[in-house]
Order: sequence, then structure tokens, then C-alpha cells
Amino acid sequence: MEIIIGVLGLVIAWLTFKYTFFSKPTEELNHLKLQFRSNQKLSQEVQKALESYIIDANAADDYIFPNITFLNYLTEMKESYDNNLSDKLYDELTKLNLPKSTILSMTKSLETQFSALLETQTALRLLNQNKT
Repeated sequence: MEIIIGVLGLVIAWLTFKYTFFSKPTEELNHLKLQFRSNQKLSQEVQKALESYIIDANAADDYIFPNITFLNYLTEMKESYDNNLSDKLYDELTKLNLPKSTILSMTKSLETQFSALLETQTALRLLNQNKT
């Protein structure tokens, strides 16, 4: 009886260790994928809003930030999208076997990017309201 309890305890400890350190972080990966797609969508919306504002207000050469014109900012956003939020990158991301710590770090980075995109979107809405 003592041997069975000992073996059972060992099996439980081994299963706990296995699932703690070697299981795939499915929930975290799904959250990363969702955050990635959300950032893609918001980035495209902001780019379209920025393009519309540039055309409607004839603001291509106006400054959005010191030494950065609206057109420069839009160009940089498009390049950043191609490099960091493309569908190709998403497909590569889903194929990688990433550890949980990397997934969490990438998700945090995407959340920061999402906040910045929201700020830009809000600023563009305010500019459009002031224009009319």
C-alpha cells in the first residue's frame, strides 16, 4: 500500500512538472494572435483616417510632430505595418513554437502599440472635428 501511494505521488509530481514547464501556452498564444489582428485592423483604420485628413485638409506638408510632416508620418506607419503587422508575419508567428515568456513579452509590446494607435486615432478625430 505504501509503495502504491509513493508511486502515485511520483506520477502526480511528474505530471504537474510536465504541464507546468512543457505544455504549450495555448491561451497566451491565442491572446497574442487576437492582439496582433486587433493591431492590424486599428493600424489600417488609422492609416486610412490619416490619408483622408491629408487629402481633405491639404496637410501633407503640415507638421504633426516637430520635424515630422503628416505625409512622413503616414509613410512611416505604412512601413511599420509592412515590417511588424503584415499577414506574412502573422503566419510565421503562428508556426513558431514560442515559450510563454516570449509570448507574454510580444503581447505586452502589441498592447503598447495598440495604445499608441488609439491615441493617434483620437488625435485625428479631434483634428477632423476642428477642421469643420
